[in-house]
Parts: sequence; structure tokens; C-alpha cells
Amino acid sequence: MADGRTAGAVAPNPEYRGTIVRAIEASPFLVENGIRFVDCGPGWCEASVAMTPRHLQHTGVPHAGIVAKRLVCRAQIVEPGRRVSFVESSIEAELENGERRLVARATVTLSVLPRERVRFLPTSPETT
Repeated sequence: MADGRTAGAVAPNPEYRGTIVRAIEASPFLVENGIRFVDCGPGWCEASVAMTPRHLQHTGVPHAGIVAKRLVCRAQIVEPGRRVSFVESSIEAELENGERRLVARATVTLSVLPRERVRFLPTSPETT
């Protein structure tokens, strides 16, 4: 996957950055798990999560989804479409020495909803 910074790419929504930040901050799953916005550009987004005790299983071992000091996930639209888009995603683990190691990669097909059908759920007080 490319580094996600497509030279000269133009976002169809000039307010895309605010839209992405609001979507991340309005997602109870992302908020509850401490996933934070890092950066974005036209066609890509990067988020991270710092491992804390809440990410441990009952045995004291980190959940398989969070196995390092910090995980960085980057998703990039490979082929945008009007009804279907193809996205590549990679997850790197930041090790104690600061090195990053690729731990997962996915290629997904996503349905594109018309803007008027997209809505954000209010964040409940329990997740803030």
C-alpha cells in the first residue's frame, strides 16, 4: 500500500477533515477504546490507540486487537466509486524501541451510502 498521501489529490468535500474528526469522536466504539484521530488527507485517514489496562483480558494479557504499546491504523481508498469503494488498510505496532512493525493488512469492499442516508448517533454520557 502507498503511504496514503496521494500527491495532488482533491477531496470532493472540502470540509472532509472536520467530517472525519466528528465521525471518529461520535463513534462510541472508537471513543470507548481510546482510538484517536492522527491525520488525514483526500482518500486516507490515520488513527492510533495507546494500550492501557482496559485493553487487557481477564488473564492480564492484551487483547489480540491491541498487542503493542501503540497501534497505528491507516486506511486508504484505492478505488472510489459511486456505490462501492475498495479500501486498503494496514495496522502497524509501535514497539517499545519506537520501531513500527506491520501486524495486519486488509483489503475491503465498502458500500457507499448517499450522503442524505448517513447519520451520526449521539454519543452517550457513558462513553465520554
